[in-house]
Amino acid sequence: MHLSDVLSLIFLSGLGGMTLVFGLSLRSGQKPIITRYAESMDGVLNYAENQYTRKVTWLWVGLLGALFALNVLMLFSPDRTLPVWLTPISLAVLLVGEYWVRPYFITIRQPRTLTGFLWQIIRTPLPRIIRKGR
Repeated sequence: MHLSDVLSLIFLSGLGGMTLVFGLSLRSGQKPIITRYAESMDGVLNYAENQYTRKVTWLWVGLLGALFALNVLMLFSPDRTLPVWLTPISLAVLLVGEYWVRPYFITIRQPRTLTGFLWQIIRTPLPRIIRKGR
């Protein structure tokens, strides 16, 4: 096994873990991950805002799952042609796209720039968000 294979397996475990965490947060009685982030940024959400953040969590599960599947296929493919930039660019496009769409669905109580939005996500670690759903 080459170093690149070991790094790919580490990356895949992280990507698979994220898919699982986001997916499990959609179970009945659980609060979706994106809802938890939105509440940490903008306070208590109304029904429509909760529905929107649930849909966005489903979108993240779909993207993460698709990227996981593509990366697994690439790992076992003799011709590793999946562009290295596909995963980070896909994640960035969804994150930035959600930033631009969010104000149409969620009352933004504290206006923020894209940089401020990303900084707030980074400052709120995923483990803390996961614990909020319990």
